[in-house]
Formats: sequence, C-alpha cells, structure tokens
Amino acid sequence: MSNWKLLLDQNIRYEVKQLLLECGYDVVHTVDLGLQRSDDPQILSEAIKQQRTVITLDKDFGSLNIFPLPLNHYGVIRIKTELALPANILKLLQPFLENHQQQDVLSSLVILSNNKSRIINTSKS
Repeated sequence: MSNWKLLLDQNIRYEVKQLLLECGYDVVHTVDLGLQRSDDPQILSEAIKQQRTVITLDKDFGSLNIFPLPLNHYGVIRIKTELALPANILKLLQPFLENHQQQDVLSSLVILSNNKSRIINTSKS
C-alpha cells in the first residue's frame, strides 16, 4: 500500500485519478473538492491542509520566480509532457511514485519529463 496522498490539479484529466486509485493511491482531484476553477495558491493551500502532494502540468508551479512555494508543503510534482494524455502522465508519474515516498518530496518541487527527473528543495531557495 502506498503512503502517497495526492491532489491532482485541474489540468490533469479526471481519468488519471481513476487509474491511480486502481493502483492503490490515496488521490483526489480538484473537481472533487470544488476547486476546478481555483488559482494555484488556493489549490496548494488545500493540499497543505490535507497533507497532499500536488500533481500538475502547470508551468507556473515549475517556476519558483512566478509562483514561489511556501517553506513547508507536501511537495509539488510538475509533469512535462508533449501530450497530456492519461497514459503519458502515468508513464512518467507511476515509476516516480513507486520509487519514492511522500516524505522524499516534502517542501520540494519535482519536475518529471521524458528524459529526467529533478527534485528541488524549495525550503532552501
């Protein structure tokens, strides 16, 4: 059983939630929380309240100059993919989730792409 608690951003298709649930992850979508039209700070605030890692395609989350993350949060995973199809997202996300624990990304920004992954501790930025 996974220890991950995930919150999928509004730009992630809802089907991804269903697939992650089938894999045993504790996951909610912004739609489930009535946050589908909320801005990034509201989504991150709810993720912090629920102790969840945010999964997003949003470039703003990947730019600490545009959207600086607070010192303490449960992690943000930004997925960089050409086509944001559920299969492409899971191809990048699932191996990362299987090989890491939520505690590995506390107060960090993770950038996942086809050729690499980076973990940036934002509490030191």
